Amino acid sequence: MEIKLKQVRMNDLYAVMNSLTPKELPDLKSTRKINGAVDALEKACKPYFDKTEKLQKEARDIMAPFTERFKELEGKEDPESNIARAKTEADGNKLLEPINKKLVSLSEKEGQAEVVCEIDANYLDELKVQFKAHGSDKFTDRKALIEVADAIGLED
Repeated sequence: MEIKLKQVRMNDLYAVMNSLTPKELPDLKSTRKINGAVDALEKACKPYFDKTEKLQKEARDIMAPFTERFKELEGKEDPESNIARAKTEADGNKLLEPINKKLVSLSEKEGQAEVVCEIDANYLDELKVQFKAHGSDKFTDRKALIEVADAIGLED
């Protein structure tokens, strides 16, 4: 079986199903099936996650010296420290601009691309059950909830 969704929605479905705790699942059998479904969803999301993680690592590396500078200025409230903090923040933000643009571009382009998740029928059946039970609690966007419900074949 397969699920076809925009990348951002596949990421949403992965995040929601991955956030389910054993306490939220009725039994060990369901837990095993949801674990299989999450593995399949993660496989579909991995290329996108890898690209965003790479950009986030670049951002962390760029910000490391600025973070150190902020630590040095922590707790200091004199005018010179306030100016130094503002300058440090502005310099850091300026260096982050290209990476932020890449992240936005990635989200706009690849995030809207359709991806396919190959999933075992038993895992998909359990995913539907758990989505029906927990989807409305876990999704904050009604449109996203409906898109995902339609993609996994949930009937009203």
